[in-house]
Amino acid sequence: MALDHAVTRRGFLGAAGAGLAAVSLAAQPMLAGDAGEDARREHRSFEVRERAARSELRADAEPQVNNGDEALYPNFIASYSKGLPHNTLDEVDAAAYRTLLRALRMLPDTSVLSGLRLGGSEKLINPMAGVAFDLEGIDIQKLAAPPAHTLASAARAAEMIELYWMALCRDVPFCQYSSHPLALTACRALGVTSGDLFRGNLPGDVIGPYVSQLMLTPFSYGQYQLDGRLTTFPAGADYLAGPDAWLACRNGQGPFPAPQTDPVPRYFRCGRDLAAYVHSDNACEGFYNAGLRLYALHAPLNPGNPYLALRDQSPFATFGVPSTRCTQACSHPKLRRAPPGAGARGCCRRHSPRAARSTPLTRRRTAGLRAPAPRS
Repeated sequence: MALDHAVTRRGFLGAAGAGLAAVSLAAQPMLAGDAGEDARREHRSFEVRERAARSELRADAEPQVNNGDEALYPNFIASYSKGLPHNTLDEVDAAAYRTLLRALRMLPDTSVLSGLRLGGSEKLINPMAGVAFDLEGIDIQKLAAPPAHTLASAARAAEMIELYWMALCRDVPFCQYSSHPLALTACRALGVTSGDLFRGNLPGDVIGPYVSQLMLTPFSYGQYQLDGRLTTFPAGADYLAGPDAWLACRNGQGPFPAPQTDPVPRYFRCGRDLAAYVHSDNACEGFYNAGLRLYALHAPLNPGNPYLALRDQSPFATFGVPSTRCTQACSHPKLRRAPPGAGARGCCRRHSPRAARSTPLTRRRTAGLRAPAPRS
């Protein structure tokens, strides 16, 4: 039979869809069970979901407390404002910021948000995420995050100082933190040892090598083999080094050029490599890849897995590798939507410590001077 080369992709997909629909309709009598049994199954499914929803409804909502900076500073110098118009001192246009607040409080009605004046061509990233609903798990707005450090606090200044040192040491290999002059100077300035430098404060963060072996060991996506190396940025490259480039980024005046990349794939060696990774990773990538590596190493299942007590069954779609992979992939977007998010609960819209470097208050604080009282 000769092929008709005039067949378009749309026509082929349409014909294929019609064929699949016909197969589906033909299969329905064979797949259908007893009508009464089907009805009981549907009712049972509804009861299970309703019971879970009512259990989550009874859970106490954790109080979300903001740090008070948004109300304290009339020019909003302590609040997240990226993408809105800013003046040359990096102070956000107050009218635009108030419009953003009003729009966030009206979500999911987007009428005010659609009229918001932005500082450039870049769009706001997913401002409606914080008011979206999930069909799995507790409502994200019942959870809370601790209030952020205030702009005038020593803790906030310490965060920024640490980020400065991270930037200065970004090309120092992790294995040289105990010997490199720049890293040793950072240790003295921050009051830490080389084994604690730039590590987290959670249990286990200071144990073992700086980079987790779950980020270095080879693993596979099905038949695709990955060796643990990444595409990173070349040493010595600086970004947003001048005031014009910095302000354009704050205003969202894109498009922005793609960063230059190192032509040689590298294992994680230094802070710049970690920055390259988080600059372009997918939301759940780190956790998902760690899971794949653990599966390849035959890591034991959680002792609470019900299949461990069954002699003639093993987990797969439930409590098995596919289900845990799905959980890993779904959990991170939920965390991204957690407060402080869209501000529906009066959450703190604080900017990142690196953005605080441009405020006069923070510059004075990091210089060892006492912060002035905020204007009322």
